[in-house]
Amino acid sequence: MPSNKEQFSLNIFDNSPAAYCVLELVLNDEGQPTDWIYRYCNQAFADIKGYRLEKMIDRSFLSLYPKPDTKWLEVCYRAAYEDIPGEIDVTYEQNYRLTVSPIGRKGFCSGMICKPLNTAQTDRENYIIEQLFPEYVSLYKIDLVSHRYEILRIDDTTNAKNIADNDPEPFMNFDDFCRQYAETYITEEDREEFLDWHSCENIKKRVNLANKISYHYRSVSKDGKSTYYEAYAVKGTVTDTLFSIFLGYRNVDSILYKEKAVQKKLKEALDENNLHNEIISAIAKTYQYISRIDIDANWYEVISNKKINDIASNRSGIASVDNDLMIQKVIADEYKEAFLKFADISTLPERMKNEETIVTEYQIKDGSWHKLRFIEQKRDENGRLTHVICAIRSISDIKRKEYALLHQISEVKKENALKSTFLSNMSHDIRTPMNGIIGMTELANRYPNNLEIQQKCRDTVLEQQLLQQYRCFCLAAIF
Repeated sequence: MPSNKEQFSLNIFDNSPAAYCVLELVLNDEGQPTDWIYRYCNQAFADIKGYRLEKMIDRSFLSLYPKPDTKWLEVCYRAAYEDIPGEIDVTYEQNYRLTVSPIGRKGFCSGMICKPLNTAQTDRENYIIEQLFPEYVSLYKIDLVSHRYEILRIDDTTNAKNIADNDPEPFMNFDDFCRQYAETYITEEDREEFLDWHSCENIKKRVNLANKISYHYRSVSKDGKSTYYEAYAVKGTVTDTLFSIFLGYRNVDSILYKEKAVQKKLKEALDENNLHNEIISAIAKTYQYISRIDIDANWYEVISNKKINDIASNRSGIASVDNDLMIQKVIADEYKEAFLKFADISTLPERMKNEETIVTEYQIKDGSWHKLRFIEQKRDENGRLTHVICAIRSISDIKRKEYALLHQISEVKKENALKSTFLSNMSHDIRTPMNGIIGMTELANRYPNNLEIQQKCRDTVLEQQLLQQYRCFCLAAIF
């Protein structure tokens, strides 16, 4: 009996540089293709496959490779039983195109592997795979036109591995694959969004616009453990009949945790900033001028300025320079020296070493009064003051009230002094007539039978009593 090579006159392919083979399809009881047997292949074909030639002849595909792609079986079936040729893109270190053709005998077909596909496109796809492989736990190549897919990598620990192993028709339809995954591992409230993003039609629309797209979702295992993943799709080859993408998945739990930590810090910083703004707003209701000063940089920025008299209108500038200008133009002469020492920001870190705020009052040339306060804003890791808030308010009304009160106090003191002098004098004037009355009484008692002396004593006592009554009346009128 002639060999397969002789039957099909294949000797001409033995030394051909083109990789060539003849396949015999293996069908199951239902007539569906499940495997094929290499009835012939030349050395070029064996070289691409990576086997010795004698090890491939009359061997089934499943005996050489663990799992065939059903799309290959379908293409081979149509060529072997329906006389319909077809093409398949395959990868063996490089990307090739396998042309499958009928050979005139039912159940058999030929396969010829052509030279590598477009080099630029192949290099781009290899680059994409190399970039996605290291960090993505699963990687797929999907044709968004036919919805067929190829698993390039899938980690044994992933939920997708369980779906792929139990899929009765693997690689046939990526939408169906995603639907099985969603029904098993995606929560009901997230399922619609997950399927909408993974729909081949929707991915095609998005990738057509952006070339690269990504999506984050939560996968829940059967034991209830939640894992967060990122899906990342990159456009591959696009022709009139093909629109391929590479779709990779990676665990982003650690990234999300870091992101949440960053968001927490940002929120805390925002809350702190809002609090600072609220404090500044509250201060601004009292202070007409507020600025922030960077001591080391000798620079200030105005936060609020209600245009109080003669305060500089610059929004920012060199602190020491503008301080000197203000002293020369604005500060009253008698306060210039004190103001210069107080406003010297180079000495602030030392002066506020143990203080949160310091304050001074000064008068400007138009006679109005201001109060300037430095408030601690920031210190470095050593506790040295680096930033302060400068707040200025007008206190002219307070000073006027203060002067009015001081004048009233002075007047009261003068009045009290007059009263003290009067009382001192009255005390002397009261004691004098009382002594006279006592003396007349004693004189009258010595001469009880001398009527003339008695009469003089009575007249003197009466006169002193009248004088005493008058002085008491005056004293009562004063108080």
